[in-house]
Amino acid sequence: MRIVVHEPETESGVLELQKRVTNLHGHIIKNYITRNVPEAKKREDVLQAVISALQTNVTSV
Repeated sequence: MRIVVHEPETESGVLELQKRVTNLHGHIIKNYITRNVPEAKKREDVLQAVISALQTNVTSV
């Protein structure tokens, strides 16, 4: 997958970009965990907690 990012020119553009990166990051983490940790599929609450914790550590772009 290839992602093209244009530098945002406004503050709202920066926030939108951060939101998209965070959403993508969460999606990648969720796919990885559900593929590699079979029990995670049964524990959606735990999976969401892990994703939330990791997303708070996504650095600004």
